[in-house]
Amino acid sequence: MGPAGRGIFVSYAREDEPYRKRLHVHLTPAVRGREIRYWDDRAIAPGAAWAAEIQQAIQQSSIAILLVSADFFASTYIQDVEVPAVLEARAEGRLAVIPVIVGPSGYTSDPRLGGLQAFNDPAAPLSGLPAPQQEVLWSGLAEYVRGVGGVLSLGRSANIIDVLDPQIEHVRAGTADAGAPVRHSVTVAAEQSPREPVLVGRVRGESRTRITAAELAQRLSPEDLDHVHTLETSMERWYADWKALYAGRGTNLGDDETLKAAVRRMRHDLVQVLDFLQQLGFDLQDHYSRIRNAITSI
Repeated sequence: MGPAGRGIFVSYAREDEPYRKRLHVHLTPAVRGREIRYWDDRAIAPGAAWAAEIQQAIQQSSIAILLVSADFFASTYIQDVEVPAVLEARAEGRLAVIPVIVGPSGYTSDPRLGGLQAFNDPAAPLSGLPAPQQEVLWSGLAEYVRGVGGVLSLGRSANIIDVLDPQIEHVRAGTADAGAPVRHSVTVAAEQSPREPVLVGRVRGESRTRITAAELAQRLSPEDLDHVHTLETSMERWYADWKALYAGRGTNLGDDETLKAAVRRMRHDLVQVLDFLQQLGFDLQDHYSRIRNAITSI
């Protein structure tokens, strides 16, 4: 999946405001204390350009939640502006889209959205459920959103490790970096499926291990999922520092104490990412084993 932001974008019709409020209540504990922005149209300041604000919000988000109803489909603005932007970001691998059916609608027959797996049964929308059952569904959605975030965070962290591997190996071995791209035979990445983001481990291109967002939410505790997100944030900061240092590297990498110190600073978090992936059953041979050995020997 391509680069994405950290926000949660919510698309809904004004008539469905009560459902948006319950969604916000249930998502608040999942995002509290984390660098995740919950966004809906209430965040647009008076006088601001709506289309530009919404496009920016989608660009800064990694998850979009659609509160689907007849009013959602009847809204010209949602259908002409928000839905196309959301689907474009999803097609580019930047956004995970979660439709939640809050009222009766023609969702399953919609040519654009009907192919996406909704979180709940379109034949049993929230509006037809008693309030206690609605609360159970919102609670399950919040847990699922944590799982989606965990898949994306682990995928991004693994991608950073893929990039770091040859560079750290050059520092460890004291060899020059020719700058040629490296193809790894073993990879772990977040990939998009029609239903949800999936963390996929491949060996020579063949899928060996697949963990869906729902499975990840079941296998890791909320505390572990929060930690996975924290590790991703740390890895991105370490990598930003590393890129600046590596760009100014000398010819003899083995004598570059500044780069070696940078490796030692990121060592703890990088190893913890690998430990989480190993705990989940991913094959960590090839460069994942190599980088683990390299960072512990520098």
